Formats: sequence, C-alpha cells, structure tokens
Amino acid sequence: LVLRLAAEVLLQCRDHVPARAGKLYNIILSNAWERLPKAESAGLKRDTLLYERHVASFLCTALLDAKHAPLASRLREERSKYIEERKRAAQRDRTSAP
Repeated sequence: LVLRLAAEVLLQCRDHVPARAGKLYNIILSNAWERLPKAESAGLKRDTLLYERHVASFLCTALLDAKHAPLASRLREERSKYIEERKRAAQRDRTSAP
C-alpha cells in the first residue's frame, strides 16, 4: 500500500512544477489517495497512514529523489502539525476523564 501511495504521489507530482507542488499539497495527496485500490485502503484514514513515521519518511525520500523538495518539506511540516494535534487531543482526553 505504501509503495502504491508513493507511486501515485509521484505520478500526481509529474503534472506540476516542483515549486508549485508544495502549494498543491492537499490536492496532490487527495488525488493519489483516491487512485489507490479501495480493497487496499478500506478502513484506513489517509492522514493516519500518511503521517505514520515510516510512511512519511519513505514518501519524503521518494519525493526528494524525484526532485520535489518543496512537497517533501510540506509533508514534514504537515506531519509535525498532525502529531502536535494528536498530542493536544490526548492531553484534553486525559484532563476531561473522570
């Protein structure tokens, strides 16, 4: 699944200049996710898979190798935001628990 996701992301990137691809982050990743076979991605949330450490690292490496550094940087930034949000949510859950 991760390899297919990486291939689809790179395929989507081919349609864009690397400098613009970072700005089109959500469109590129949404299009790539939609192109995955439903049998493989069923039950998975895009962000949960995408921002898992090993998956994000693999995708960043693939993007950097393909000369899409702006998109790789954006992926790292979005992953950091996602992790911080998950930490805040966990903290809220702990403080609101009886």
